This record gives sequence, C-alpha cells and structure tokens, in this order.
Amino acid sequence: MSKKKFTYEHHSGHTNINRFSEHLFALVEEMNSKLIKRWNKKVSSGIMYIILMIFLWQSKDAFKACR
Repeated sequence: MSKKKFTYEHHSGHTNINRFSEHLFALVEEMNSKLIKRWNKKVSSGIMYIILMIFLWQSKDAFKACR
C-alpha cells in the first residue's frame, strides 16, 4: 500500500454538527450511518486513508466507525 490520502474528520458522533448542516438527522446514529455509507462509496482499496481528527470532541461511537 504505497498511496496515502489525508482528509479531515467527518464529525461522526458529533451531535451538535447537525445544527450547522443542511442535512437534518433525527438521531446521531442516522447521521453516522449516512456518513459511513457515503465514505464507503468514495474510498478505493489499496489506498491508506489517514483521517485527521480532534479526539477530544469524539465519542466512543466515532472510534467504532473508523476502520
């Protein structure tokens, strides 16, 4: 795996981000599920994705979503 791509966090598990988004979700779990589905459609095998995150604000559920 020689190719690497960097990205910034996508705010999974962040309940307040919903207030600043055009996509309104009833539950944070619904938002997390949508984020994961969209991420999985975009990523390619053979590339290491490095997500730069602010761990202080993340919940345990956010870490479960990272694979």
